Amino acid sequence: MQRSLACQRPEPDPPRISLVRLARADADFVHALFRDAAVSGQFIDPTALETPVGARAFCSASPKLTGQHRFAVHAAVSGMQVGLGMVRDRTRSAGYATIGYALAPEVWCRGLGTELARRLCAVAFEPTSAVEVRASVKPTNTASRRVLEKLGFRFVGRRQRNGPSGPVEVQRFVLRRAEWPLVPHGAVRVVRWSARS
Repeated sequence: MQRSLACQRPEPDPPRISLVRLARADADFVHALFRDAAVSGQFIDPTALETPVGARAFCSASPKLTGQHRFAVHAAVSGMQVGLGMVRDRTRSAGYATIGYALAPEVWCRGLGTELARRLCAVAFEPTSAVEVRASVKPTNTASRRVLEKLGFRFVGRRQRNGPSGPVEVQRFVLRRAEWPLVPHGAVRVVRWSARS
């Protein structure tokens, strides 16, 4: 009996990024990242991150208070900070988790978005009882949509979200736990966390 092509995928290369819990010291990077219109233009409401005070508050917020686990993304070789990743655990109230991410434009088009989203899914699925992971993207963010599709996320519809200038249309994607083992993980180091930390 021949194995399906989905099971014959080659192992990904060694990890090129690492995730480190976001800290107040990361605020300058986060502020600079979201002052870049190419980055902030892809987010529904980046206004809180576009000021130094907002970036400091975002970076130092407790997961216990926000329900969000936020990570600085570092290039594995250089150690340079290249992005930001987030997982919101809603398993207790709704049975799912959400992911979000941003990378500095100078590292776009190198596959790091896919690696980052894969890592965030591992954080969302493996230590929790999430039935699914959800993500939303603006229709203009074709790169992020491709990242989600590569990981097995399925388009489930559109909806309006409140943005700083009024309603913003987003496309919604879902990856179910049952589909997660079919995605090649490579050397994903799962960061353990709890909703109480």
